[in-house]
Amino acid sequence: LLRILSARKLNSWIENRIWQQSEYDFDHWVARQLTPDIKWVHTYEHAALHTIKKAKQLGIKSFYEQPSQHHTFLAELLKKQLSLYPELNCISTRLMLDSNAIYSDQRKDKELLRCDYIICNSQFTSNTLTEAGIKKEKILRIPYGFPDVHFTDPDSSTGKMTFLFAGN
Repeated sequence: LLRILSARKLNSWIENRIWQQSEYDFDHWVARQLTPDIKWVHTYEHAALHTIKKAKQLGIKSFYEQPSQHHTFLAELLKKQLSLYPELNCISTRLMLDSNAIYSDQRKDKELLRCDYIICNSQFTSNTLTEAGIKKEKILRIPYGFPDVHFTDPDSSTGKMTFLFAGN
């Protein structure tokens, strides 16, 4: 609730810190819930380091869900786009590259290194993981369920294509 309120009433920097702390607190809570009778645990990026460490101690297999590209790919892409389009330099993009983001990315690298398996949803995500040095044998690719996509050419009168994002 605090995160939702901060997103509506406060600035992005505060919202990001609240979100990050809630992820870390959740990770600690889940780690404390693990017991030796559990066979496996499914974790999610950002909120997994302590859970994975505790799972290792207890002999529990850990599955780590990586829903998007590896952070090194994203950082390089952002830097290129910011150099081409300086108007994109706003608090949201700066939050992805600041010292707190670097700390978070280092934490994610530890999660990726320590987990037993990584679940990702696409060949693209899998490729960015292997390019970042993740062992291919750890990666399980499970695509989201959706029908085949049929590509159509951009509007011939304008040369533009419209994309729709229907996410969060």
